Amino acid sequence: MPPAVVTCARTFVAHVTDHLDGAARVLTLVRGRRYPVRSFAVDICSEATVSEVRLTVVLTAPDAELLVRRLRRMPAVLSATAVGLPSEAAPAPGQEPASLPVLPQAVPIAGDTPEAVVAK
Repeated sequence: MPPAVVTCARTFVAHVTDHLDGAARVLTLVRGRRYPVRSFAVDICSEATVSEVRLTVVLTAPDAELLVRRLRRMPAVLSATAVGLPSEAAPAPGQEPASLPVLPQAVPIAGDTPEAVVAK
């Protein structure tokens, strides 16, 4: 019997160059590949040349690994990680990342507050 495929919301952080243009390239990638995006946020720092993109996507573990690899191949992306990975799992430049653990997260349903989700 094959193992069950677990799909859950996973959060990714990418540091990009070119401010909003770099963030738009990340959004173009995830929408072009039809990833089911739950949230997308960009922190653009006017003084710095690096901006942070944080997105939550519903994926299986193998698809999460693939998304991190795709993000890291983008010229505008300086780094990309899945939130919750142990720091030792961060690959050295030029190496593939270690397998991502399954990170189940509570995903609020419309109308739920974060406190109500935790209480469930």
